[in-house]
Amino acid sequence: DLTTSDFVASSTDPELVDFISMGRSTDDPANTTGVAMPPRGGNAALSNADLQSIVAHLRTLGQMDQISAGEGGTEAENEAEEVVTGFTIEPYAVLPDKYLTSLEFGPDGMLYVLSYDGAIWRVGDKDSDGNGDEAQLYKDGFIKPVGIAWRDEELFIASEGVITVLRDLNADGTVDEEEVIVSGLPAGIQPVHANNDLTFGPDGRLYFGVGSTADAAPETYEFAASILSVNADGSDLRVVATGVRNSYEVDFNETGDMFATDNTPDSEPIVSTSPPEEFNQIIEGGDYGYPYEFGQPAIGSDSIGPVLGLPVRSAPAGMLFYYADQFPPEYLGNAFVALWGIGQVYRVQLAKTADGSYVARGTPFASNIPGIVDVAVGPKGSLYLSASGNSTVYRISYSAP
Repeated sequence: DLTTSDFVASSTDPELVDFISMGRSTDDPANTTGVAMPPRGGNAALSNADLQSIVAHLRTLGQMDQISAGEGGTEAENEAEEVVTGFTIEPYAVLPDKYLTSLEFGPDGMLYVLSYDGAIWRVGDKDSDGNGDEAQLYKDGFIKPVGIAWRDEELFIASEGVITVLRDLNADGTVDEEEVIVSGLPAGIQPVHANNDLTFGPDGRLYFGVGSTADAAPETYEFAASILSVNADGSDLRVVATGVRNSYEVDFNETGDMFATDNTPDSEPIVSTSPPEEFNQIIEGGDYGYPYEFGQPAIGSDSIGPVLGLPVRSAPAGMLFYYADQFPPEYLGNAFVALWGIGQVYRVQLAKTADGSYVARGTPFASNIPGIVDVAVGPKGSLYLSASGNSTVYRISYSAP
């Protein structure tokens, strides 16, 4: 990751330097602009006009060519997919099921894709022509599967209220053994909220978020509105953090720090003071405000605010840190976040401060992907995206010389 001084020095724009160094706007306390949120306590003095200038500058840094903000599935379905200059985006495979959710490459080099209809699909490229072969049904019968993680030859699947391990004991490409290792998690009480995508941490434990059981109300269900971890055999289920409304995915950067996306309430109309969606650094034992605070907490609050405010109602879903070697060096260690609500992939650049906290800036990286849910990195370093709006897996590759 960049250091704070590198992060500031990456721009010659004095407004951006002031923004990173001093703090965020005093007349946009919720930070609805979707730009960097330095740590609280700075002597922020930037106006909204200043922030608009910064946003324009960040779009320039992102090298966007006519990229638009799309409206989730609807507008994105009617416009061509776009990506920043130097990259290409193209369909990799179209699957039989609609409502694709999470995806991940397995140890066999095949891409495994979940569908909300209950199936796991497997896609390869046997002829090496760059396009996915016809999808094969690997396993079905799950209830709304949304989480997937591989550990060696074991495939972990999160479906409504449970986590299941699948094993192919004789390496013939079919499931021989199925074991539920976690059950009874709160799911479906608030529509589409449940236990979410899965990630193995540096400690070998499995990490995942569990959504709230209401849009915005005090929790009465154990493990809801939390980030949890569990051993790979299902033992020692723990609460890692609380006060997250619906964190779809957790991931770790190269220093072992944990991050997660989160969704703010969606029952209120969007107004100028609506809180942003969140990109959070997850601190063990931390509380992130739900159901009482969203966006940047009030001064004196014990809640932890986001590192980055994402666009309002963008519904962040899957995310990951990029450590492959295909993209240019400046992308190493960046996070890529799927914004389901607006059909975009956001690039998040982070800089760690002396006290261990982070500052960040976010810019659109790809646009017009209908109902994007998740992102994954392929064996050759390309980025793969699952689009629930048109049953398509897209691939983003670096194409500039």
